Amino acid sequence: MKIKQTLVIGKNVYLFTESPETDIEILKTAYRDYQENDNEYLFPLGYEIPELINFKFLGGYYPCLSLWFDNEQIPDEFKD
Repeated sequence: MKIKQTLVIGKNVYLFTESPETDIEILKTAYRDYQENDNEYLFPLGYEIPELINFKFLGGYYPCLSLWFDNEQIPDEFKD
């Protein structure tokens, strides 16, 4: 997964990648593995299962991965 752009808005992190449709499946699989088997990952996956969304920007829609962190602080990996 190659991240092109990261946006942090509130408790959400939006990841714009080269292949979001493929990358979301990788993140969902990792998230399920974490939930079911307690396997830890170096990459923060959020508080709920990651989603593929269309982010509206300047009248256009751009597919991206959405991670939600609820009451957790946004991890440093996503901060400038």
